[in-house]
Amino acid sequence: MKTDERRYSKDELGRAVAALLDVSRQVSGLETKLDALTVQLSKLQSSVPPMLVSVTEAARYLDVSTSTVRRLISAGDLPYRRVGRSLRIDMTALHARGEDDIINRAHR
Repeated sequence: MKTDERRYSKDELGRAVAALLDVSRQVSGLETKLDALTVQLSKLQSSVPPMLVSVTEAARYLDVSTSTVRRLISAGDLPYRRVGRSLRIDMTALHARGEDDIINRAHR
């Protein structure tokens, strides 16, 4: 079976190479912008005060028992802080960490 073979002129090849280089420059520019946005997001997240809730409130939010919340804290899977003798779950850090991942771990 014979295939159709097309010959490209130097001009066509030059335009194709120039287009590829332009795409490469655009991708590089987008990566730079993405890096800058990531830095800005990180700064914004660190400037937001923590939203601290009790173990009971966190359990209600995650739809698990309080013992599961305590187990997640012990395993290091749930961000928390101590306020006096009480444990408080940092909901801001919970969202930043990936709420779905933590919920999945809770339901294992």
